[in-house]
Amino acid sequence: MPDRESMVTWKGGLRDGMGVMRLGSGAFEGAFSLRSRIEDQTERTTNPEELIGAALCGCFSMMLSSLLEKDGYIAEEINSKTRVHFNAVGSGYRIEKIDLITEASVPGIKREDFMGLAERAHKECPIAQAIKVPVVLNVTLR
Repeated sequence: MPDRESMVTWKGGLRDGMGVMRLGSGAFEGAFSLRSRIEDQTERTTNPEELIGAALCGCFSMMLSSLLEKDGYIAEEINSKTRVHFNAVGSGYRIEKIDLITEASVPGIKREDFMGLAERAHKECPIAQAIKVPVVLNVTLR
């Protein structure tokens, strides 16, 4: 398995500076700033927390799809989103919790089987394993 790379260029001070994040694959390049982290987003920039959330969504959805397929099911659709709780704590900031919210359409599967596979996908997802804050899993079978 190849190692994955990401790069950042930051210019200026923390409050008024701007950065650009680039994925090594070239699939994404986007601006980020402190304002996009601590204020309501009024500019088209991202932040590390959104990227962590996107990585978790992608990893979990792929893992769930894999486990479903191994059990003989093919998901029509898996929709995942995250809510990353990034808050001021003391003199700094911290990600305190991540809500992982998933809805899936999987023909023929029983609810209890789906829930068991979702829990397993959460435990086996490499991104979820890398995150040390609580990740609250919320899945729905449609």
